[in-house]
Amino acid sequence: MAAMNPPEVEMLAIAPWEEVLSRLPSHRREVALLCLQFPHARDLVETNPALALCISCATAWDTLSARASDRWVEHLLSIRRRRACGLLGFPETDGAVRILAKIVPEACSLPMLMRLRRAIIAPGLCKILCHIPAIWSHELVLAAFWDNEDFCSVRLFRELAMQCVFIPFPPKSLSLLRDTAILQAELQIKDPPRRSIAELRDRNNRLTRKLVSMPQACVRFPAPPIPGTECIVPISTTVILAEEGIEQYNCVARRRREIEAGISYIYRVLAPERATLEIYRTPEGWALGELLAAKNRPVKDETLRTVQEWLERQDRSEPASAFARRIP
Repeated sequence: MAAMNPPEVEMLAIAPWEEVLSRLPSHRREVALLCLQFPHARDLVETNPALALCISCATAWDTLSARASDRWVEHLLSIRRRRACGLLGFPETDGAVRILAKIVPEACSLPMLMRLRRAIIAPGLCKILCHIPAIWSHELVLAAFWDNEDFCSVRLFRELAMQCVFIPFPPKSLSLLRDTAILQAELQIKDPPRRSIAELRDRNNRLTRKLVSMPQACVRFPAPPIPGTECIVPISTTVILAEEGIEQYNCVARRRREIEAGISYIYRVLAPERATLEIYRTPEGWALGELLAAKNRPVKDETLRTVQEWLERQDRSEPASAFARRIP
């Protein structure tokens, strides 16, 4: 028999739960202490690291549990896993246990898991996650900010998830789903699941065109708080706002209520490149919000400088009185 090299001997000495522990991006110490204090927890770490992480942090994070004692942790480890899920705030179902088991160690993040336990109540999301073989960070982020859109297919979910990054606010890829849900509600249309992002965008655009073509669909916005230029043009009506969203493939149409309430305003940027600009009200005046090219791509540095110079030339401390009035 051939002699094993030292690295091979070292790998054999590593227990499966220790290998999982090495892949956790955070809270390794808490999970390691769980395994050292309760050896029977090692099987849980190996087979369901997300649930093990939640249990290991249950005594340190009031957001997961207000009961901080070793007896409480021992109780969570001794009962059925579905019951432990229920006590930690997740649905008390076998489906919830399976979904947590699909989360790879590299994606285990306590903030995302705490958000997931609220989002996972949506039946459509549970059905999607049960059909995904493994849940990685981008899929966990999308699931954690889910908002009960039930017309999304598994394929579309995974395409949307690929656009997500690990950020502490709702990913932009959810805007398409939410905008389409709003449009369908306004038009009283029931829609089958969309199968891809391209199909969803096409459906969204057709619904938007149908909505703006309806009688009395065009509503004029208040006067812009900052005058436009030849290259930075204020969007003055709901129809133009909808057309901007269709042309630029973004979700700017959902800003209508914010514009009417005097919270923000939207402009078309025509040069140095085509983009959509948002400014928003602050106690100090009007500030730069989002500035994005088509399909929410970042703009060039030259475009950003042009917009910043335009904004700095304005007296932002005195917004237009007509715009400052709340529109009913």
